[in-house]
Amino acid sequence: MATYLVFGRTEYAQPLALVSTVDADMPPRLDDLGVGTDWLELALVPSDDVIWIVRDGDLVADRAGATP
Repeated sequence: MATYLVFGRTEYAQPLALVSTVDADMPPRLDDLGVGTDWLELALVPSDDVIWIVRDGDLVADRAGATP
C-alpha cells in the first residue's frame, strides 16, 4: 500500500497546499479523496517521490538519499 499526498488550491493566486493524505494500493479517484469539489486544482503525489526541502533551502538528507 502506498501513501499519496493531495495538494490543492481554490484560487490561482494561492500556492498549492497539502490538503490530505490517502493510503491506497492504486492512485485513488477524485471521488475517493474525500476532499470535496470546490478545488480549482488538485495534485496527487506519491509520498515516496517527494523530496522535502527545509526552510533555508537545504535538502533533507534522509528523504532524498543524499547529503545536502
